[in-house]
Amino acid sequence: MSYRLPIFLTLPLLLLAGGHLAAQQQEFRSAYYRLASPTAVERDAAIAELVGLEGDIGALARAAFKNARVAQRCALFEVFELRGDNGLLAEAAQTLADGEAEGADPRPTEAARSYVLSLPEDRLVLDTAGLKPAAAAAWRSILQQWLRLQIAETLVDSLLKPGKYLGQFECLRRRDAGALDAELVALIELEPGYLAALEDGAQRRHRHGIEAERLFSSAWRRLGSALGNFEPALALLRGEAEELPPSGRDSVLAAVELLYDMRTAAVRALAHSRDNPGLVSMLRLWHRALVDYEPPTHLRSSLGIETMRTELELTLARQGDRELLDARLAALRSQVERHRQTSVQVNARLTNRPDISARNEAAHLLLRSGDYAAAETEWLGLARDVGEVERQLRDSQRTAVATFLGAVYYNLACAQALQLKLTRAGQSLETAVAFGYRDFAWMLEDGDLESLRAEPGFREWFGRHAPPALVDRLPAGR
Repeated sequence: MSYRLPIFLTLPLLLLAGGHLAAQQQEFRSAYYRLASPTAVERDAAIAELVGLEGDIGALARAAFKNARVAQRCALFEVFELRGDNGLLAEAAQTLADGEAEGADPRPTEAARSYVLSLPEDRLVLDTAGLKPAAAAAWRSILQQWLRLQIAETLVDSLLKPGKYLGQFECLRRRDAGALDAELVALIELEPGYLAALEDGAQRRHRHGIEAERLFSSAWRRLGSALGNFEPALALLRGEAEELPPSGRDSVLAAVELLYDMRTAAVRALAHSRDNPGLVSMLRLWHRALVDYEPPTHLRSSLGIETMRTELELTLARQGDRELLDARLAALRSQVERHRQTSVQVNARLTNRPDISARNEAAHLLLRSGDYAAAETEWLGLARDVGEVERQLRDSQRTAVATFLGAVYYNLACAQALQLKLTRAGQSLETAVAFGYRDFAWMLEDGDLESLRAEPGFREWFGRHAPPALVDRLPAGR
């Protein structure tokens, strides 16, 4: 049964709605005219008023935009950026197209660019059928810039964490997997058009700040040093510059190192690519080029070439080509066997023994390649053997070994959680903490432990061991 509003209520409600719209129009008009004020304080106050207006002001802004001055157009883009409102996307696309003309005022173009790039994915919805060809082309271009900015910021963020990339790109992959893969490849190949996204992505991530427990980390300090230095870093990595600039050498080297590590993380992100038939041959080509590459002396310490080679081999394995990774694993096993045959005596520097580090590295590679069961077996054996030695050491010699065992048991918990062996994973995590593992913040972010965090008892366990401030970060109900 439908309900019809009584006639005697219709007119008052219409008058009320009309009165509200009239008031909104008056407030909009008053603030809009002050956007052209020569006084910065008055302009800022007008922007704040427009940002605070309730309801949809898109129609009013679009109507005003047609005859607006440059200062008013820039301010309207700023207002809609601050509101997170996509009501001026068509105007932004046309402004970006107009900005391509020779002698065009760059201010509206930059304001439109900043506005579009600030919006989240679900707000980038625009019917391009009504756009002029130039505006439609400008819209496609800014969407590419938006994707590159998301990639750059996500890669920088992943490098600030103690773990490596795991799943941060899944929302972008669901949006357009082909475009994501193409842009990751463009970054790995150091396309010059990526420069603005690199600078903006690093700046944006730095503005977000970092958790207190990582404030003094080397990764955070490196990011701060690299800001504003991606242009010379890109030129050095592309071979377009042969020497470091005479001033700011350390900052440029920080940018070189960060950019190279971003490329490595991009290779890792490609491991999740699907239906990309040319990817394997491309990865093989990059790997072959790295084998033959001899970096300049002044860049040698800043380039993680071996890490890049390893990532390429892991990504190839994820794409079904295991030849190079299996060769690396075989070399590690040979190293372990050679050590066993020499019968070297165990001492307090156990964790520096080549066979121990080789077994640990092999377990990591097995985990990363998706062979979780084999990784679990490797870490179980490593924990057993190192644990036996640890019990024989004097108390003064146990600290380094205990720290190593804490990391081994944490990784073991990850391998078990990925197989949904949640009881065993919980026990391994408990043992890791008993041996001194203390990165509770990473426990909340590590994708390998996602299934374990979803367990009802995880909050209670975490609350008994972690600092209260970190316990508060757990989602409600866990």
